[in-house]
Amino acid sequence: MESKSKLRLDHAQLEKMVKKAFGGDTRLLSAEENREGWYNALYSLTLSGMGEVFLKAAPPESVPCLRYEKDIIKTEIAVLKLFHKQADIPAPEVLFEDESHGIIESDYFIMEKLEGSSYLSKRNDLSPGITAQIDEEKGRINRSINLIKGDSFGLFSPEAEAYPTWKEAFTALIDNILADAEEFGASFPLSPEKISEELRKRSACLDSVTEPCLIHWDLHDGNILVREDNSISGIIDCDRAMWGDPAIEFYHSTLFPSNQDFYRGYGESLPEEETFPLRRELYDLYLTLIFVTECQSRGIEDINHRGWAEAMLKEQLKRMKILS
Repeated sequence: MESKSKLRLDHAQLEKMVKKAFGGDTRLLSAEENREGWYNALYSLTLSGMGEVFLKAAPPESVPCLRYEKDIIKTEIAVLKLFHKQADIPAPEVLFEDESHGIIESDYFIMEKLEGSSYLSKRNDLSPGITAQIDEEKGRINRSINLIKGDSFGLFSPEAEAYPTWKEAFTALIDNILADAEEFGASFPLSPEKISEELRKRSACLDSVTEPCLIHWDLHDGNILVREDNSISGIIDCDRAMWGDPAIEFYHSTLFPSNQDFYRGYGESLPEEETFPLRRELYDLYLTLIFVTECQSRGIEDINHRGWAEAMLKEQLKRMKILS
């Protein structure tokens, strides 16, 4: 995907990064940019004596970003290291990290390249029995992530502000995306002030969340890797992780509803909780606000994507009866 946040790296830069990571005897044999993501730059590298690895680089600090996106590559590195210690959460190993800005003006890291391709790219070619098996497995993995507990609420990064309650943490996330929207000139069907007012009127349901759980938050089918034998080899792109309410996870969304196979693996049917629908409405609105705002912050010119984002936000506002 084309986005002004993505750093373009040439062969000479990549070669220097490889030598810094693995020594002068390791040669860069080939490099190919993966253009699917929206935010970070991602390159598939083939190295002598090591085979294939991935290199991910954050945008330069000079590139404006949304408030929650600041330093999220550090979050990804930390979360991947945490996952790698968990036998029931498959994830790539971090092989090298560099925050010195000595070669490029951004943080970057190199990680193991896992076997397989994204579940999203494979799903339509698989039988219902196989997708049921994978969906159950991804439910189990998502549950394992959510069983990791924290001491406070908020974004995972140790540099992020910590909150004693989930209501305070989520309200801060909302305030930040509304401030981002104003800063980047994003246009909503209602004023940010009206949206903020509506969210606060509905926020009492957040008081039912009392335990900070680890949240991947971007765990969709595009971020799940599946082997040829249709088992999950790993999950990726955990840079948006936070401590919060498991109901905010992607697979609990009413925008992109999951199925009973997922919930069988997850082991708990969260939608049966009394406050779940109310909380999920707030989380889906937050997500659609991001969809629209990041089109501005990333300079996305694809009119189809921008139209989709705007339609998603408008539909969610109507679903919540905030917009007629």
